[in-house]
Amino acid sequence: MSDRDGLSIEKAVIVNSIREEYQWVQKNYPDSRVTGQALLKRKGKHYDELTFITPSGETKKAYFDITSFFGKF
Repeated sequence: MSDRDGLSIEKAVIVNSIREEYQWVQKNYPDSRVTGQALLKRKGKHYDELTFITPSGETKKAYFDITSFFGKF
């Protein structure tokens, strides 16, 4: 969905694996380095919050809806 830019939990990117999260970061912010990951729960859904540093030194966060696979492994 084009309105899911990952910049807020309300616009979290829907993914089917942790690997997709990291691929999304590299596709949208090439050469960035993930520095943290947090699990969040809101209104019965599960989310991952990735914190990463861009090549220019800017710290950013991206949100991913992991409800489809959370707790299934």
